[in-house]
Amino acid sequence: LFKEKYKLLIYFGLTILLAAYSYSFFLWKDDGSLFSHGLNKTFISIIVILFSTLWFKDLFKTLEEETLWKLPNFYFISAILLYYSSTMLLFLLSSVIRDEFIDNFWLINVIATFLLRIILTSGTCKMKYN
Repeated sequence: LFKEKYKLLIYFGLTILLAAYSYSFFLWKDDGSLFSHGLNKTFISIIVILFSTLWFKDLFKTLEEETLWKLPNFYFISAILLYYSSTMLLFLLSSVIRDEFIDNFWLINVIATFLLRIILTSGTCKMKYN
């Protein structure tokens, strides 16, 4: 399923993710769990962005397809990479954004989510039935 050269990176990423989840249990508080939740989401976002970028790197190295618009995986990976890269920093900085800019913050999130849904739908339409 995975290429041999990425197995070590996958095991390392899963180890870091497991360590982050384990550490977040110690930070869990009864009055709120936003910090531990943010810690977990940060590592998940980094892993998703890293492996999406590696997929694109391998895709452009081999160039087996003459056009990317025919690949449904291109739509799925592009949508995920676009969404995670545009919203990760926004969610991490949401507590320091001033109240007068909070509407712009949510507008960027809504636009990113809308683009995610459109691109995922396009990728689903490109899939072939067996």
